[in-house]
Amino acid sequence: MGINRFKSWLYGLALLMSLAACQTAPQPEGKTLTEAQRSVLRTEGFVESSEGWELQMPGKMLFAFDSSTVDATSRERIAKLGQALLEAGIDELRVEGHTDSQGSDAYNKRLSLKRAEAVNEVLVESGFQSARIKVLGLGSDHPLQSSDPAENRRVAVVVPLF
Repeated sequence: MGINRFKSWLYGLALLMSLAACQTAPQPEGKTLTEAQRSVLRTEGFVESSEGWELQMPGKMLFAFDSSTVDATSRERIAKLGQALLEAGIDELRVEGHTDSQGSDAYNKRLSLKRAEAVNEVLVESGFQSARIKVLGLGSDHPLQSSDPAENRRVAVVVPLF
């Protein structure tokens, strides 16, 4: 009888081990967007990247040299963008300011942060909660591959997926 109990225990252990081997490792928690949300993002000019859905704003919202002022046209564009995202149920963003390579690293970090804060301000005015927007000044660390340095005086808006 002792041998049968041992065999049953061993069989149970083998069964548990095989079930454990079938499980997948836990994946990092990420956000899943609906098809309707992805459609809105594509319509607004976002592109899926490893960071999430990213809207680079060259040509749509660039800044003048040494400026962090959002002009009236860009302000209207950002407000409409914010409203479209909120209507689609997208309420968390990352706003990344950038500069060209002219000037010191410290100055460019401050200027890029001011640019991101200026865009953040318009997004908050359009209904976003400021606590749901992460604002970063990246200076000239992430230039676009462009022959025009002015293209780097920009703000990127990212819908993070994690």
